[in-house]
Amino acid sequence: MDKLAKTNKQFIALIRVSTGKQVKFGHSMDAQLEIINKHIKGRGELLAYYKEQISGRKHNRPILLKAIQECKEENATLIVSTFNRLTRDVYFLALLVHSKVDIEICDMLEINKFNLHIHAAIAEQEVTQRSEVIKTSLNYAKRFGTKSGNPIGSPQNLTSKARSKAPLAKARSYFENEHVLNSLRVIVPIKKMKPKVKYTVLLTFLNAHKCKTPTGLEYTQGLQVKRLWDMYEKYRKKLELTF
Repeated sequence: MDKLAKTNKQFIALIRVSTGKQVKFGHSMDAQLEIINKHIKGRGELLAYYKEQISGRKHNRPILLKAIQECKEENATLIVSTFNRLTRDVYFLALLVHSKVDIEICDMLEINKFNLHIHAAIAEQEVTQRSEVIKTSLNYAKRFGTKSGNPIGSPQNLTSKARSKAPLAKARSYFENEHVLNSLRVIVPIKKMKPKVKYTVLLTFLNAHKCKTPTGLEYTQGLQVKRLWDMYEKYRKKLELTF
């Protein structure tokens, strides 16, 4: 824990990474602290920040518990840069909510104790289904003679028969796109629970989770979400996609 100067509104920050690999995705501890400092500039300053390297699915989070305890003692708000830096476990989040500590998430300004549970449930399901996607991808890679799991759809992974099927190969490449995968992890569970949900509603969820279109842009139209879903529906059986 690092102590900082005390001023008007008080914040305690939690900065978390699961593995060293997360640094390249913008989740480094320095990057998170920079986001938090920009977010609270002019509104208050940090009393302290806590650093931890642990999976967000773990129940045993001693450093987070220390941060919560200091928030209680100092009447401070617990702040994180993004929702997934907090926790991906619904049970642990319930404990957080019942601790009566105020929570602020830099990229989710409208968060409250009700929809916090909803986002946690989606995040927890996302983690479970991500592992299933990885297993499916590796199975495809092995099927095409690749042991190390090189990207599906690249030439060295495709047989001559597969290369002759250009649309299917193109579809494989499409579903390798990290933006596509992130978006589907959000909307597939919702569509399963409510098949007739409007695409504009799904768009709101996608933007809340900071998901991007396949080209890396922000979702602005329900039509973009429809195209994504149509692609998924068209190829999910052919490619055995699992979310």
